[in-house]
Amino acid sequence: MTQLVTVCGLVIALASCARSQAQTQPPRQRTAPLVSPEVATDGKVTFRLRAPNANSVALHGEWTNDTIPMTKDEGGNWSVTVGPLPSEVYAYSFTVDGLGIGDPQNPTVKLAARGAAQSLVAIPGNPPRLHDPQNVPHGTVQENWYYSNPLNHELRHFYVYAPPGYDARNSAGYPVLVLLHGAGNAETNWESIGRANFILDNLIAQKRAKPMLLVMPFGHAVPQNGPDQARNNELFEDDLLTSVMPALEKQYRVASGARNRAVAGLSMGGMQALAIGLHHPELFSWVGVYSPIAESDFATRYAAQLSQATALNQKLALVWIGCGTADNLFKGAKMIDETLTQHGIKHQFHPSEGGRHTWVLWREYLEQMAPMLFR
Repeated sequence: MTQLVTVCGLVIALASCARSQAQTQPPRQRTAPLVSPEVATDGKVTFRLRAPNANSVALHGEWTNDTIPMTKDEGGNWSVTVGPLPSEVYAYSFTVDGLGIGDPQNPTVKLAARGAAQSLVAIPGNPPRLHDPQNVPHGTVQENWYYSNPLNHELRHFYVYAPPGYDARNSAGYPVLVLLHGAGNAETNWESIGRANFILDNLIAQKRAKPMLLVMPFGHAVPQNGPDQARNNELFEDDLLTSVMPALEKQYRVASGARNRAVAGLSMGGMQALAIGLHHPELFSWVGVYSPIAESDFATRYAAQLSQATALNQKLALVWIGCGTADNLFKGAKMIDETLTQHGIKHQFHPSEGGRHTWVLWREYLEQMAPMLFR
């Protein structure tokens, strides 16, 4: 009994001591969460990163070619304010002691083909621009999985935007626009930074574009810069026609006929879209080519198709080509324009004065082309 009393007394004493220490010690201070990016009403943007052990941190933004150094405060937080920036959606990243990273405080990202990410910041327009989310009916974006026959039954996926009010019972079906991304990018890019879904929501609400399905597949049929890279476009074209489109038609109500099919893409995707349009005008009547990578042997590669100008002009309702004059690919885009003109292939060429190789132009190109489709 004496031992029990002694133990109980010790426990009580320790508990009393712990309470006393807790009362005398100051409460632990929680680190306030960083806000990054912080967009002000005047278009200025503040970027922040907590990296107390870093020696140097810099910001890289799509709005400039310059590297922007950031400043460290006493708490180990780095920051910089830029702008005001024009109303756009921009990709950005940080370099921390030579290591490139996305913004850990920002869940909105632009994925790349191999998974690496940049972060995104949106500067809304006033009034809102076509790529801004507005108070209109919105469509849905769904991920779809399929096995690719040309790629040895590899499991792949594509994304589909269905317009507001999509009705699977619609016997007439919906026209389809296939949107292709650029080299090194991911199939999510036309949604995340291209904002194709918001553009279509707003155009449809304004009755400027027909309700349509947007199909966004992965344009890298083989790993980028891999040994089979030379066959990428050929394999992707086969994958799109024999696997993606049949999978789409099983899952969604799709209108039949080439006049209800369009294909458009940027950079590498622009090259792919043009090839698909020239090879298969019986499947796609509408072709959009944005800042394309131009094949140096374009005229000889497509000699058979270019020699059939009358047939192509009858089948292709629109070939729309756009590129910025400050883009390194402009010379190639101009060559495509001149070659099509020499062979009597009807098309539209839209050089954008001073435009660079950025999503700023590609969103505008989609905004200009979408209202023309399926008319």
